[in-house]
Amino acid sequence: MSWLKSDQSLRDHPKKDHLAELLFNGTTPNDVADFAAAGVLHYLWYWALDYAQDGDLAKFSDRQVAKGCRWQGDSVTLVQALITAGFIDADRKIHDWDDWAGLLILRRERNATQMRRARAESVDTTCTPRVDLEESRKSRKKERARENKEHNNQPVDNSTVRPVVASGQEPERTCWRCGHPISGDAILDDLAVLSSKGIRHKECAP
Repeated sequence: MSWLKSDQSLRDHPKKDHLAELLFNGTTPNDVADFAAAGVLHYLWYWALDYAQDGDLAKFSDRQVAKGCRWQGDSVTLVQALITAGFIDADRKIHDWDDWAGLLILRRERNATQMRRARAESVDTTCTPRVDLEESRKSRKKERARENKEHNNQPVDNSTVRPVVASGQEPERTCWRCGHPISGDAILDDLAVLSSKGIRHKECAP
């Protein structure tokens, strides 16, 4: 939201009164003419903040200026009245524009410069490019496949083939592939292997 300085002295300023006389020439009650003249001026300044930040109205027609002021009457009359009353200079520049809106214009320029510098110097780390994410997923998938391949078909640790149990019998081992028991002899003879899913007969394809 933009703002500009609106001096309270404008309320009773002779220049504003002169503008009201030029625009309404006694056809409107004095209080209404005063309100309207002040409104025309503020609308002019608001419009200039967006479309004539340097205060130069030379590139705009009288009709455009009148539209910016929300003036429904004759546009030539309005612009001439603004010039005669001293609110627009002869070169069609808003009188004392730097005093009215200079600080705002300077602040806008400073903020724009700071934003450009910040964008140039900052590195956005909040968003990883999609191509990098895809490469990361592929890399992790390959790594898991390599680990599984290394883990599959590993020999069974023979030191635990015949652990001592209370009954004196071997604990039951079952091939996860075919469901049949795997004996200790099969393990000792390398007829059983370990895979990522558990122990299985070597002859049972993974």
